[in-house]
Amino acid sequence: MNLFPEELYFVQTVASLAFVNFLIVVSIYLIDRLRPEPILELTKAFFLGITAGGILLSIKQLDDFSVLSGKWLGPSIQLLWLALLEEVFKLLPILLIVRSFKYFDEPIDGMIYSAMVASGFAFFEDVGYSIEMPYPIPLFVLARSIPGHVLFTMIMGYFVGRMAFEQKVKSKELVFKGLLFATLAHAIFNFLILRWSFSLGVGFVIILVVINAYLVLNILKHPASVRDEIKVKELKSEPKMWHMSLHLTSSIGYTTVWWAILGVLMS
Repeated sequence: MNLFPEELYFVQTVASLAFVNFLIVVSIYLIDRLRPEPILELTKAFFLGITAGGILLSIKQLDDFSVLSGKWLGPSIQLLWLALLEEVFKLLPILLIVRSFKYFDEPIDGMIYSAMVASGFAFFEDVGYSIEMPYPIPLFVLARSIPGHVLFTMIMGYFVGRMAFEQKVKSKELVFKGLLFATLAHAIFNFLILRWSFSLGVGFVIILVVINAYLVLNILKHPASVRDEIKVKELKSEPKMWHMSLHLTSSIGYTTVWWAILGVLMS
């Protein structure tokens, strides 16, 4: 069966975005070496992200979305508002996971499942853009948002993970901090990409990689009581830089290498 150019472009786009997301999922999965999450649970989180993206897209198509879209705001404030809107729609399934997933049993899981939700959300968003646009969009332009979404939401997941296991802290305060920092990172990324240059956006993503690497190290120092104590001692006995290298290698791999390759191939 021969496909029309538009259909072929769509199939290639979906397949390529799926492959990029697969690389991200594998990279994120490798972060949690002590108690890896079941693939089925990660898949559920991914599809919850897709569902959240679908609901938000439906809202955007409402006639009165001009109010929610922030078109009545200034350009910079609008970017902040839209970033907040997307992060809220990613936060909701994350909170659902905290309450209902029995394998959410340690603080690092907040970052793991948040990354999966964000990956599904970004996948749906990019597929939606490829359908809505009247002309083909270069794949690297579509896919550039995927690592950003994951890194923004992992910051939020750090605070959600702490909220779930640190009884002495105020849960609402931690969730608010996570949403605030994720929204600010999202808005800054959008501002750099849309108002300045692609290169600055890549630079900011690398900064986010370092921030997330630090957060991973920090949250691993405060494991939940359900962790295997022997494995925890083994983990703590290893040099911290090993963990930093592991996360930086995987993160930079999926945020820059494929980005650069796609940029060359599709430009």
